[in-house]
Amino acid sequence: MAAIEPSLFDWRAVDARSDLERLSLVRDHLPDAQLVHYLEVMRGPGRDDYPVAAMWNAVLAGVVFQHPSIEALIRELGRNPALLQACGFAVLPVQKKPAAHLVRDPVTGNMTVVYAAPEEAHYAVPDSWNFSRFLANVIELEETLGMVTGMITTLREQLMEVLPEFGRHLGYDGKAIESHSTGRVNRTTGETSDPDADWGKHETSGIDARTGKPWKKIKTWFGYGVHLIADTQ
Repeated sequence: MAAIEPSLFDWRAVDARSDLERLSLVRDHLPDAQLVHYLEVMRGPGRDDYPVAAMWNAVLAGVVFQHPSIEALIRELGRNPALLQACGFAVLPVQKKPAAHLVRDPVTGNMTVVYAAPEEAHYAVPDSWNFSRFLANVIELEETLGMVTGMITTLREQLMEVLPEFGRHLGYDGKAIESHSTGRVNRTTGETSDPDADWGKHETSGIDARTGKPWKKIKTWFGYGVHLIADTQ
């Protein structure tokens, strides 16, 4: 009977998992302990309503769940207690104490304490400004110390310990990704409608097998270039 060797990098096994399981894979294997420690130092003795580790896990959840914005992530956290628990936030709903105010009786003139109707219980979820300040610290650590991209290096080194031949035989290719922008510069701002994109140029040439004449083909586009390098074995 022929033996079937499973693939090491079969993404289908990951894609078939639930969102929370895929988040757990990232959360449990990402070498982020140093980053979290630095973020805790940057927070200092200030308020700790939302733990640093939970905030970082929530950012990871936004990436894994492909939320288009922080607001979309906040809405998901507010309606998904299982996600709150997976990130490390408190999962018990909270309810604010009803506000009290004095009301004077028009007949007797006596003052009475009246409590407003209590608000509905809700989960304690960070606000957008909490995430904005937190992400600012993450970006600062990346720009100054490269702590986010450094995790990729650590993961690669861990993989090479298991697979000593990893990276010995490589294949590479590239692809042009065109932008919806035309690439024309706005006269007022001096920028295009897609300022991150740029003009690309790719030339290919050869000899026509039938005529023996040289040929050249030039492709230009406004957008991006994607380059992929893969281990062929």
